[in-house]
Parts: sequence; structure tokens; C-alpha cells
Amino acid sequence: MEVEASADSTLPIHSLEIVQQGKVVASTEEKEGTRRLSLKTSLKIEGHSWLAARCAGPNYTSIPHHDGWRRGIMAHTSPIYIACGGAYHLFDVDNAHYMLSLIEGGLSYIRQRSYQHKPGTTTHHHGMDDHYAFLERPYKEAMDAIHQRMHHLGIPH
Repeated sequence: MEVEASADSTLPIHSLEIVQQGKVVASTEEKEGTRRLSLKTSLKIEGHSWLAARCAGPNYTSIPHHDGWRRGIMAHTSPIYIACGGAYHLFDVDNAHYMLSLIEGGLSYIRQRSYQHKPGTTTHHHGMDDHYAFLERPYKEAMDAIHQRMHHLGIPH
């Protein structure tokens, strides 16, 4: 499969990677940093898989721009899912359990720690009376989707 990716940035970027199922399978680097990187490669795909592109500074920490947790800034695409010889069915039980724990953590934060304005005092409008329900909805949808997939595959949970 031919794969092509490019990244443009207002901050210098040092690396552009193609990631397949969590592993870097192709990359290019510019040690001095640049505002644009491109990569074209050929990959052998032997079964259901996913690909994404990721760009960052070297080791994500060597440039002086960081997020709120002092991690080096990086960016990635959404995955592209590849089905080979039938309907896509790649599923990792350990990742599913990990995602469920992350979702639970997000819900706990919303419910117990996040600061919320009183109803009627915010400038954004989402059309729901219950702002907590609005914030929780995507988490619950993700949790339901994972549970449904596990049930469909016969995985106890």
C-alpha cells in the first residue's frame, strides 16, 4: 500500500511518522526543525490494520513548547482503518479495558472535580437543560460502543 503524509506547522517540527497499530513503521526527520515535512512510503499490509500519521519534535520533549503537563507538543491524525479480505474486525481486549478505565476517569472528573457554572450563566448553548448530561454524553456513547463490541465478540465484561 502506498502511504503519503505531510505536516505543516507554525512551530518547527522535527519528525513525521506513520504509525501502524501503535508501532512506527516509517518516519522522516529534520534535525534543525522545519515548518513542513512530507513522507511517502510503501507498506505491506497483511491483515486488518489501522494507520495514522504523527508529527512532533525529536522525542517530543526537546523543543521549548509544551502542553499544560509539560509534555512536548505533538499532533496526530485520526486512524485510517484497513480491511483485508472481509469486514474490518480488529479488536484488542486489553485496549478496550484500558479505554473503559479512561472513560470512567473522565466521567469521574466531570462529576467530582470539574467546575461548572450555574444554569443560565454561560455564554455557550448546547440546547440541554442538564450541562453535566451534555458533557457526559460522548463518554457514555463511547462506553456503550465498547460494551456492545465486546458483547458482539462474546468477550465477558
